[in-house]
Amino acid sequence: MREIRESTIVPRLGSYDEDEQRWASAKVREALDRAPAGTAEILAATLDDPVAEDRTKVLCAYLLSTVQDPRGIPTLLEHVGTTNEAASDLVLSGLINYGSDAVPHAIHILETGDDVARSAAASLLIDLRSPAGYDALWRRLEHERNAEIRFLLVCGIADDDRPLAIDRLLSALDDTDELVREPAWNALRVRADVPEALVFEPAGDASVRRVQVAKIDAWLHRR
Repeated sequence: MREIRESTIVPRLGSYDEDEQRWASAKVREALDRAPAGTAEILAATLDDPVAEDRTKVLCAYLLSTVQDPRGIPTLLEHVGTTNEAASDLVLSGLINYGSDAVPHAIHILETGDDVARSAAASLLIDLRSPAGYDALWRRLEHERNAEIRFLLVCGIADDDRPLAIDRLLSALDDTDELVREPAWNALRVRADVPEALVFEPAGDASVRRVQVAKIDAWLHRR
């Protein structure tokens, strides 16, 4: 704890030497176990330190997430969508640690962020498995224009185990984007145990697809 308090450990969290960074992280975790309140105060103070590097701040925020200290949330949110893979993994893992507290923030990023941030927010909401998050993924599908993000959105909708997901997947079969129709159909076929006699061609002509969807819809409502 003395090393943490005297700031000889925390700056090394941002070290580019992976062994040194792991060592510093282990030391901070030990301090969190022994003196959680005091160690969390030091980590939180580092987040407001203008001299501290972003690498250090992200790891401090992640470590705060391991003890459910909400002061780490803003820093993690600032770095959602970072192109640094290691930092991105820490950010998403940290926000997942916060669970439901992170959901409204992730929804806001999904609605307002740039492409990279929206993609990260969609992945985060899928991992958080929250009803509110699934609803946000569904709402976003209508407005999203990025094909890769739309694919992520429908994958999230498919992951929702509530009964209403069946109707949402059915609606997605009418989407203009084949990249949405195909995973929606694959998920619906499994979730609803659609009989093999009912077919849907994601790449088929629109008029053919309409007939196929109508038959699937009729079967679903007869079950």
